[in-house]
Amino acid sequence: MTIQQLVNKDMDYKDFVVIGIALLGGLAGSSLGPLGFIAGVLAGAGIGAMWASYSDRFEYMFFEENRD
Repeated sequence: MTIQQLVNKDMDYKDFVVIGIALLGGLAGSSLGPLGFIAGVLAGAGIGAMWASYSDRFEYMFFEENRD
């Protein structure tokens, strides 16, 4: 895998995980009403996006260290 392939990824499983966490956050927040649902979706999407970003960075750093 080249760096270009690593940077230009299409949708992968991490995107579906982010969507799933956002939906779970929305379900949890819906017990507080419509604003809770929206807040839950935003919080869940934020948490999932941070996880995906950190795991992509880790993958990139691992690739750079073991390139040769």
